[in-house]
Amino acid sequence: MRDLEERGLIVLGVHFIIHLIPLTFIVWILGSQSLSLLLVLGYGALTTSFIILTESLLGPYLISSMADPRWIAEGEDPLLWALVEGEARKLDIRVPRIGVIDHMAPNALVYSSLTGRPVLLFTRGLLIELTHSEVRCVAVHLMCRSRGWVSSVLTTVSGFLTVFNLMSREYLQRRAKGQSPGLLNVMLAGWGHLFMNLAYPVIAPLSRRLTVRGDEAALAQTGDPSSYLRALMKVSAGLASRELDLVQVFLGGHSFQDPTVANMDTSAVRNVAGMYGINLDILLGYKFPADQGFQSPLPSFFKSLSLQPELPERFRSVVETGKGVQTPIKVCLAWIE
Repeated sequence: MRDLEERGLIVLGVHFIIHLIPLTFIVWILGSQSLSLLLVLGYGALTTSFIILTESLLGPYLISSMADPRWIAEGEDPLLWALVEGEARKLDIRVPRIGVIDHMAPNALVYSSLTGRPVLLFTRGLLIELTHSEVRCVAVHLMCRSRGWVSSVLTTVSGFLTVFNLMSREYLQRRAKGQSPGLLNVMLAGWGHLFMNLAYPVIAPLSRRLTVRGDEAALAQTGDPSSYLRALMKVSAGLASRELDLVQVFLGGHSFQDPTVANMDTSAVRNVAGMYGINLDILLGYKFPADQGFQSPLPSFFKSLSLQPELPERFRSVVETGKGVQTPIKVCLAWIE
């Protein structure tokens, strides 16, 4: 936990510096270069603090507007509400607000609201393709990640990056369709890409640690590593076999599975699963996608946005952690000891 908080402070510090440098320069220019260095730095720091506070207030709204969920009232889906509410009470956290994203690629994500209440979003595909026990594992993983102030830091930074994500979005969509992006979109994407490449390497260690923490805590909470492995592989296979959704890519650090990771090296995952005697085709009930299930025209760009451990590494970690929860782990015809 201390390691996680240290990473959160590092992200917050770098985020502050990224703002401080240009804002201090603007203060110096507007002050006609007549202010002392101490005053320039003071005004720059004050302006930076105000802007970051504004970002923390707007972050949840920007993420919500990007994901565009349909909010689920308690009476609309009693089964899903009962599952989430029951697990939230066991974890001693506030019951999350629940929404559904109208997308068939199975996934889910979590972020912090202004009141500190977690916001839990499921895609329609996840609720259709996963069983009740598997959805439970995904929900518990995300709720475990939402505990503490560190998730609020990630929400604040992601809200800030949403602006630059949107600047790049039209360019990426046109490239994916084989269309000419146009000069304006190229310029906007250039600026957006610059800021994202500055921020993502700083965010990635925090996001990856949150993912590992979520896996460990969720396995301990559910006591069901078999369902957890099935959920992880079903979501990964579902993402790898579909076109990359830009919203899910940009919010990969908040997701159960980062789509860019799921799309990279599926043969390596098959090899790791084989080491434990797991046949992924039998586990899923259909053929596990080959490498680059969806051939992205911009693989290098998407790879730079990866915010979670590589899938083979995470699969191995879940199995090894799961052994401490339940031995043997029964996955289809395999018994893992």
